[in-house]
Amino acid sequence: MPEESQAERTRQSLLERTTYLFLFKYTPMGAQKIAESSDRIAAANKFVAGLQKFCAFISLSGEYDMMTFFDGTADDAYKLLLFLRSLGTVEVTMCRVETRSPQQYATLLKNVGDIAAGR
Repeated sequence: MPEESQAERTRQSLLERTTYLFLFKYTPMGAQKIAESSDRIAAANKFVAGLQKFCAFISLSGEYDMMTFFDGTADDAYKLLLFLRSLGTVEVTMCRVETRSPQQYATLLKNVGDIAAGR
Protein backbone atom coordinates (compact mmCIF):
# COMPACT_ATOMS: atom_id res chain seq x y z
CA MET A 1 0.00 0.00 0.00
CA PRO A 2 1.50 3.40 -0.96
CA GLU A 3 2.44 5.83 1.80
CA GLU A 4 0.02 8.73 2.32
CA SER A 5 1.23 12.08 1.07
CA GLN A 6 1.56 15.07 3.41
CA ALA A 7 -1.29 16.73 1.49
CA GLU A 8 -3.56 13.71 2.07
CA ARG A 9 -2.71 13.62 5.80
CA THR A 10 -3.44 17.36 6.04
CA ARG A 11 -6.75 16.92 4.20
CA GLN A 12 -7.75 14.08 6.52
CA SER A 13 -6.89 16.09 9.64
CA LEU A 14 -9.06 18.97 8.41
CA LEU A 15 -12.02 16.58 8.17
CA GLU A 16 -11.67 15.27 11.73
CA ARG A 17 -14.14 16.68 14.22
CA THR A 18 -12.63 18.24 17.30
CA THR A 19 -13.49 20.86 19.90
CA TYR A 20 -12.56 24.52 19.55
CA LEU A 21 -12.73 27.28 22.14
CA PHE A 22 -13.77 30.72 20.91
CA LEU A 23 -13.02 33.73 23.13
CA PHE A 24 -14.78 37.03 22.38
CA LYS A 25 -14.11 40.68 23.24
CA TYR A 26 -16.53 43.39 22.22
CA THR A 27 -15.10 45.93 19.79
CA PRO A 28 -16.05 49.59 20.41
CA MET A 29 -18.80 49.17 17.78
CA GLY A 30 -19.98 45.97 19.47
CA ALA A 31 -20.15 47.69 22.85
CA GLN A 32 -22.20 50.53 21.35
CA LYS A 33 -24.60 48.02 19.79
CA ILE A 34 -24.74 45.62 22.73
CA ALA A 35 -28.55 45.57 22.67
CA GLU A 36 -28.31 43.81 19.29
CA SER A 37 -26.08 41.01 20.62
CA SER A 38 -28.88 38.44 20.76
CA ASP A 39 -29.58 39.08 17.05
CA ARG A 40 -25.91 38.51 16.22
CA ILE A 41 -25.83 35.30 18.27
CA ALA A 42 -28.93 34.09 16.42
CA ALA A 43 -27.23 34.93 13.09
CA ALA A 44 -24.13 32.96 14.12
CA ASN A 45 -26.27 29.96 15.14
CA LYS A 46 -28.08 30.11 11.80
CA PHE A 47 -24.76 30.35 9.94
CA VAL A 48 -23.47 27.11 11.44
CA ALA A 49 -26.72 25.15 11.70
CA GLY A 50 -26.09 21.53 10.85
CA LEU A 51 -22.30 21.85 10.89
CA GLN A 52 -21.59 21.53 14.58
CA LYS A 53 -22.88 21.54 18.13
CA PHE A 54 -22.28 24.33 20.61
CA CYS A 55 -21.33 22.79 23.94
CA ALA A 56 -21.76 25.94 26.02
CA PHE A 57 -22.05 29.70 25.77
CA ILE A 58 -20.55 31.45 28.76
CA SER A 59 -20.49 35.11 29.77
CA LEU A 60 -17.19 36.23 31.28
CA SER A 61 -15.78 39.15 33.20
CA GLY A 62 -12.16 40.11 32.73
CA GLU A 63 -10.08 40.20 29.55
CA TYR A 64 -12.79 38.45 27.49
CA ASP A 65 -16.54 39.10 27.45
CA MET A 66 -17.82 35.70 26.26
CA MET A 67 -16.70 32.24 25.24
CA THR A 68 -18.18 29.24 23.53
CA PHE A 69 -17.14 25.73 22.61
CA PHE A 70 -17.59 24.46 19.07
CA ASP A 71 -17.47 20.83 17.92
CA GLY A 72 -16.66 20.47 14.24
CA THR A 73 -14.04 20.15 11.58
CA ALA A 74 -11.13 22.58 11.26
CA ASP A 75 -12.67 23.84 8.02
CA ASP A 76 -15.99 24.61 9.74
CA ALA A 77 -14.22 26.23 12.69
CA TYR A 78 -12.33 28.59 10.37
CA LYS A 79 -15.54 29.42 8.48
CA LEU A 80 -17.16 30.32 11.79
CA LEU A 81 -14.12 32.35 12.86
CA LEU A 82 -14.17 34.39 9.63
CA PHE A 83 -17.94 34.88 9.83
CA LEU A 84 -17.76 36.16 13.42
CA ARG A 85 -14.88 38.49 12.59
CA SER A 86 -16.79 39.82 9.57
CA LEU A 87 -19.53 41.12 11.88
CA GLY A 88 -17.08 43.70 13.25
CA THR A 89 -18.63 43.66 16.70
CA VAL A 90 -16.29 41.22 18.44
CA GLU A 91 -12.62 40.33 18.36
CA VAL A 92 -12.37 36.55 18.25
CA THR A 93 -9.61 34.22 19.41
CA MET A 94 -9.92 30.55 18.44
CA CYS A 95 -8.06 27.71 20.18
CA ARG A 96 -8.12 24.00 19.45
CA VAL A 97 -8.95 22.06 22.62
CA GLU A 98 -6.90 18.97 23.37
CA THR A 99 -7.66 16.89 26.42
CA ARG A 100 -4.76 15.15 28.15
CA SER A 101 -4.38 13.47 31.49
CA PRO A 102 -1.85 15.01 33.89
CA GLN A 103 0.49 12.08 33.14
CA GLN A 104 0.20 12.57 29.37
CA TYR A 105 0.91 16.29 29.77
CA ALA A 106 3.95 15.60 31.96
CA THR A 107 5.29 13.16 29.34
CA LEU A 108 4.71 15.73 26.59
CA LEU A 109 6.64 18.39 28.54
CA LYS A 110 9.49 15.96 29.24
CA ASN A 111 9.72 15.08 25.53
CA VAL A 112 9.81 18.77 24.57
CA GLY A 113 12.53 19.34 27.18
CA ASP A 114 14.52 16.43 25.80
CA ILE A 115 14.26 17.78 22.25
CA ALA A 116 15.27 21.27 23.36
CA ALA A 117 18.28 19.83 25.20
CA GLY A 118 19.28 17.84 22.12
CA ARG A 119 18.68 14.44 23.73
